[in-house]
Amino acid sequence: MHKAVRSKELIMERISEIDYLCNDDWNTIIPDDLDSEFFSSFPAQLNFLRRLRELKIADLCYILRISTKTYYKLLPMLEKGQVEDENADEAEPNIGRPPNVTNEEELELLKQLEIQQCNGDCMSPYEARCWLEDHIKEKGRDVQLDRFWWYRFKRKHQDHFNVMKTHSLESCRADVSTDDINNHFQKFNSLITTPRAPQLILNMDESGFSQRPNKNATKNCICIKSCKVPPTFRDDRDGNHISIVASVTLSGRPLKPLLLSTTEKPPKEVTDSILGDDFLWFKTKKGYLNEAAMIYWIEQVLLPYVNHMKHFFPPDSVRPLLIFDGLKAHLTENVTRIFSENSIDILTLPPHASHLLQCLDLSFFGVMKRQFRITQSYLFRRDQKSARKIEKILKSFHTASFPSVILAGWKESGIDFTIKNGEIISLSLNKNRVMTKLLKQ
Repeated sequence: MHKAVRSKELIMERISEIDYLCNDDWNTIIPDDLDSEFFSSFPAQLNFLRRLRELKIADLCYILRISTKTYYKLLPMLEKGQVEDENADEAEPNIGRPPNVTNEEELELLKQLEIQQCNGDCMSPYEARCWLEDHIKEKGRDVQLDRFWWYRFKRKHQDHFNVMKTHSLESCRADVSTDDINNHFQKFNSLITTPRAPQLILNMDESGFSQRPNKNATKNCICIKSCKVPPTFRDDRDGNHISIVASVTLSGRPLKPLLLSTTEKPPKEVTDSILGDDFLWFKTKKGYLNEAAMIYWIEQVLLPYVNHMKHFFPPDSVRPLLIFDGLKAHLTENVTRIFSENSIDILTLPPHASHLLQCLDLSFFGVMKRQFRITQSYLFRRDQKSARKIEKILKSFHTASFPSVILAGWKESGIDFTIKNGEIISLSLNKNRVMTKLLKQ
């Protein structure tokens, strides 16, 4: 809230817009003398008008251009005479209010800003103000720092830092070279020389359903000039996190989804509903994929599907190929041993290349996330938030599971194929499609 003194012209203009005040002679009520107490400070003006009984609080706030929330916030201090005047002459130490932040506290904020930058999580100006307010509150003082304090602080320390638009940490990590793409297609080409049924070429990945408002976005970050670490910030997440482990085949078919959460079991109202058989559930410490969850997915989803499909194809074309990114949980010693024991070939994508080479990221997850944002829950009550979220996830998953959506993702990842009578009869690799997208970035 700006506590500058309001001019008489502004006050009179606003008073003239209020019907029941137009009959009074406000020219005599509001003094003309700029040296009068009325023009000494904003608190003086607020107190003066507040004592006029005919003024409603909403109209008082309109005249002075403050919100009613600000008025009620200032009211206890007004009654105790504690409202600080921001327009006091700083050159005269005995006049006006003392600074609400000391030089030592400002230096502590500068140190914290550098620590945040070194940790890859720069503060925005608003976050810096909140941090300092909390820091001062721990010392037993309660202060409120507005944007005008921030502008003065920034001017005072302009040699130490500046504010700049910065990408999130995830965006800065997204770096892939043409050599990575070439190596990927060389490995892929060597793997498909072995005859493979499209139903046994699979892509798996996991995706979270927590809110990430800053994903792939930018924000104003405070950058300490002397710090050698480039400024970045981390994404925010909500607390009700659920991940989905999805897998699709080159024939356009999805496998049963696995939901990961921090709870031991899904809500009872979900398991008792018609959705109870549509998914599998696994608990992990943070709701993300780990080695135990990966092994559970292999044993409960992948192997049953692979063993079932092997009965429909000649023995020379039933060796499965699984494509995934280089997440540590995908490639632990126990996981790779299970793959080897079951004759499953794996192809690991280059780092940070999922947005170019992974079928699920190129089509399936995009459709699923968009559908999740707009779909509604109808099976559960409003207070059953976890159940409602699971319902939305499953609805979104099945919307994205149309064969045309899945096949579009495979094509975008550089795999061309010919379909005849609903069956894929040949496939080839199209590296140029991926290279073109890479060069446009």
